Amino acid sequence: MMEDTNSEILDCIVVGAGAAGLTAASVLHDAGKTFVVLEARDRLGGRAHSLPLSDGTPIEQGASRVHGARTPTWDYVIRTGMATHGPKPHELVKLSTAREDGTTHPPYFGGGEWRSGEQSAEVSEALERVPTVLGQPGQEDVSVLDALHQNGFTQAQIDAIAWELDAFAPIPIDELSARSAGDGYALGAENVASFEFVDGYSELWRRIAEPFADRIRLESPVTRVEWSPNGVQVHSAGGQFAARTAVVTLPLGVLQEGSVTFEPSLPQAKQEAIDDLRMGLEIKLGAEFRHAFWEPRVGLVNSFFNADSAMNRWWVPFARRPGPPALIAWTGAIHSAALTGKHEELEEVFISTLQTMFPEVDVRAELVALHIADWPSDPWARGAVSIAPVGAYFKRADLAAPTAPLLWAGEASSIDGNAESVHGAIATGRRAALDAFHLLRPLQPSNPDSRIDWSYFTGLV
Repeated sequence: MMEDTNSEILDCIVVGAGAAGLTAASVLHDAGKTFVVLEARDRLGGRAHSLPLSDGTPIEQGASRVHGARTPTWDYVIRTGMATHGPKPHELVKLSTAREDGTTHPPYFGGGEWRSGEQSAEVSEALERVPTVLGQPGQEDVSVLDALHQNGFTQAQIDAIAWELDAFAPIPIDELSARSAGDGYALGAENVASFEFVDGYSELWRRIAEPFADRIRLESPVTRVEWSPNGVQVHSAGGQFAARTAVVTLPLGVLQEGSVTFEPSLPQAKQEAIDDLRMGLEIKLGAEFRHAFWEPRVGLVNSFFNADSAMNRWWVPFARRPGPPALIAWTGAIHSAALTGKHEELEEVFISTLQTMFPEVDVRAELVALHIADWPSDPWARGAVSIAPVGAYFKRADLAAPTAPLLWAGEASSIDGNAESVHGAIATGRRAALDAFHLLRPLQPSNPDSRIDWSYFTGLV
């Protein structure tokens, strides 16, 4: 536990020890700045968190992969010496290991029976075409549903796309910005190399935080932020702290809930951005079993589906790398809204769904442990990822804009198409730390025609 810093005027207060907060703190530490990190949870990492299974193998409760070989996440992977599995293509939706019956898509259960998993030519064509359609310029103010109708997609194709989008953009497609959905497709595209951590995301955060562990206060939820051109005072369960700047990395859902008050109130554009973006609802369940009882029926696949259940996506996390028998299931927006906070019911749906698919197995007897990541009911998240509905795509820029001396970070404030991702959060954390440097020692424009809005960086000397 660090010493009380109440009487110390710090350079910066970092609110939150998730991906954005830890990377902001890392930049501040490297620059020799004084700071404190205030985290509401009793752990690091926010919505990217690992739990050990019986043999110590980590299973991810939130974010699970590093998408792409050129993301800022790699700076910290290399710096901390983290080992990864990969590269390999995205496998959750469209790819699986070839099966004995010759099918190339994951099998699915529907109408009370197992089906081959082969998609119709109509659906396959739609899923191949939709990323290009949604990624077109000018789609930020068009809903996914309208974009699909305008481009001639059939109802069967639209139904298949809506089912797929429910996994990573969990709000209804008549409300979802087409451009936002296009960003999500680009993040998980089949041609983007995908990596997994051997020791899990939680170990990455531990290693990043190790050099400044004495500056982190866990179980210190922030309740009030007082700010003015003269600095910031933050009130938390861990004490009161004063600083010249602050980096706010609170999840969008927490900002929307209003459990943290800002005095004075935030500017109108900032508050409208918070109100107009949406927090997608998603629950993730990970289970360890005694045996891989699904393999005799579905084969050595990476995933399989169930069209009849609230938990319609099932991933086999260790199908292609060492690890105990395990499955991960998701619920999308509709079912998450109905099941959040009901963990006994979630466990029953999980087990009964598997029991229906594999009636020859006593699923409950096979279960070793079940871990539920109920992000909508988590008081420090209030949802899984931020989503831009129609008309709100550019609100991310308003959320990201500095309100000196408050700087803003977190995946919801990513403005380069990487919202909803860890590397989007990391990039915003580094950006906010650099904004703090400008405030701590304001730079002067050498070019009168500079495009930088220097008004952000005045008032603190």
